[in-house]
Amino acid sequence: MIQVADREKRTQMARPAHATDHRRWLVLAVALTGTFLVIGGVSIVNLAMPSMQRTLNASFGEIELVVAAYTLVYAIFLIAGGRLGDIVGRKRVLMAGLAIITIGLVAGGLAPNATTLIGARVLQGFGSALLYPQILSIIEETFEGGERSLALGLFGATIGVALVAGQLIGGVLIQLDLGGLAWRPAMLVLAPVSTAALVAAAVVMSDTRSEGRPTLDYGGTVILGAALALLILPLLIGREAGWPLWLVAMLVASFPVFALFVWYEGRVERTGGHPLLTLGLFRQRAFATGIAIGLVYFVTALGFFVYTSVTLQIGLGFTALQAGLASAPSGVAFFFASLVAPRLVPGLGRHVLSLGYVILLAGMLAILASVHAAGTGLTVWTLAPALLIVGTGQGLAVSTLIGAVLSGIRPEDTGAAAGALTTSFQLGQTLGIALVGMVFFLAVGAEPAGTSHATRYLFAYQVTLPLLAGLAILLLLLVFLLPRPAPVARSNVFLERAPSHLHGLVHSFYFATGGRAGDHLMEHILRHHMAETLHHEASLGALQVEETPRETGEFLVHQFEHPGHSPTWHRYLLEEALVVGAGGPIPHETERRAVIDRQVAEVRDRQRERLIDPEFDAAALRLMAFALTHCPQLLPQITRMTTGHAPDSPEFHEQWDRFLRQLGARLSSSD
Repeated sequence: MIQVADREKRTQMARPAHATDHRRWLVLAVALTGTFLVIGGVSIVNLAMPSMQRTLNASFGEIELVVAAYTLVYAIFLIAGGRLGDIVGRKRVLMAGLAIITIGLVAGGLAPNATTLIGARVLQGFGSALLYPQILSIIEETFEGGERSLALGLFGATIGVALVAGQLIGGVLIQLDLGGLAWRPAMLVLAPVSTAALVAAAVVMSDTRSEGRPTLDYGGTVILGAALALLILPLLIGREAGWPLWLVAMLVASFPVFALFVWYEGRVERTGGHPLLTLGLFRQRAFATGIAIGLVYFVTALGFFVYTSVTLQIGLGFTALQAGLASAPSGVAFFFASLVAPRLVPGLGRHVLSLGYVILLAGMLAILASVHAAGTGLTVWTLAPALLIVGTGQGLAVSTLIGAVLSGIRPEDTGAAAGALTTSFQLGQTLGIALVGMVFFLAVGAEPAGTSHATRYLFAYQVTLPLLAGLAILLLLLVFLLPRPAPVARSNVFLERAPSHLHGLVHSFYFATGGRAGDHLMEHILRHHMAETLHHEASLGALQVEETPRETGEFLVHQFEHPGHSPTWHRYLLEEALVVGAGGPIPHETERRAVIDRQVAEVRDRQRERLIDPEFDAAALRLMAFALTHCPQLLPQITRMTTGHAPDSPEFHEQWDRFLRQLGARLSSSD
């Protein structure tokens, strides 16, 4: 119990100064503004791709790179950005992120050519990687109780609104063509918003950082960035460049650089450092499968949204506003399906994902049927029903994905696993633009000469949709590779272990949109709430001691007949035994040991009263009572917690043999 009190005291000491006055609501406004800049800004740029191509006279490979450069840089520096917040302070890193985003927005809005715009997007991606990982940690540190739930609800709503509003705001501004600037106002309008947030952060926020002060894996970050650049750049520009030898060489070189990254990360881990990616995670089936699901899903999602927008605007001549309105049904359906998903988890568990992917598959096929039937007469209203289906499937799948995956991860690895998974989501987006784009534009060029512009793009879209439907089927199959939770285990770690479904849903949204799991956050979601039961459990342990009959035989019978004094504790131990295994420590073991120590002390007290023979080993007698009353799967851990020895150690065998001889002699004398 002392450890829990100390941890709570440290948490209170770590709370920023603004958490106790009215400034906390201004801090929340800064955090929500940063959220909108990151999420909404991505939506706006995705919609503006055709307009950018026309006004900059750029190839579509260059415009794909405008989008991919952002997600690539964001993915590379995401974990580093989160750790920088832990090391140098969240306020400083958040403000640096806002400043870099502001510079990137201005440089992008004024860019005279595609190369400059790509560089501006690199800045925006780097700034977002610094900014976004700080937001949820700041909310967690600033608010408590009901205020925290309100703040989290507003944060989740901001993500949902930004996904839809970014498309609509961008569509309106591009459609108005203010001053003949086409897409530029849609990017420039965010610059004063970012500047205001930067000034407000400087005035109202106070700084916090992690007590642990983890180190940053500079080498791993550089090597991973090089490997991904060598892989992604050829995929984006190789088709239009005619695949010259230097691009082929880059693509081939990416594989040994990835191998170097694996070797380097293993070396960092072996020397006790903090690797960017913990390679041992891949030995856990839930993590390996989760990485595959994340990559495939976001390849599918980005490939669908980007090339739907391209087909509508470049192929069919939709205005940016019409294209934004066309995407709105899927965004609205996504948001509401995400709110429904937590209610389905208790009954369906991980198969909420399966349901989501089945609905996503149905939506893709419905769009294919709509396009085939309408042809060049396709309208916003023709697509709306199918897009509602797609958005529903995505909402069910995304909002429960990371929680379902982390439910199969060892508790001590959840923080590292969540960070790696969210990075894979961003990489999937980058690959989606590159790989789906290759298929799409190969199909555009495959149509015979003389075919109309609209017909060629519709043909390419109809070739791409079956590919995306096939990826939805692959996602459905991958769900069955996730380890099946034990009957007592949780089926979604965020939606069932979080203090409320709201907390779980918001954290899932955060990770799915590129957040990073900080130590404080994971402690709150996965472990901190357990501390709330410790005092109650210790009281039950004391009650069990007080109510136990004084006679030795009745003591054992009581242990057997009344194991339910601490049902939460027993369920907790069983879950941890199944996840952690027999050998390792379990979360809050010191506090839980207090209950066992109290019961061992009870045995010794009875020995002093001569109610139990003093030659009996008190710990072994308590262990025998536990063995008679509880699931055998718990015995290895309880053996270690009670006696201090592993069950397969010679010391334990010697102690246990001695106890059994004593017990046998006692029973023989009783006869």
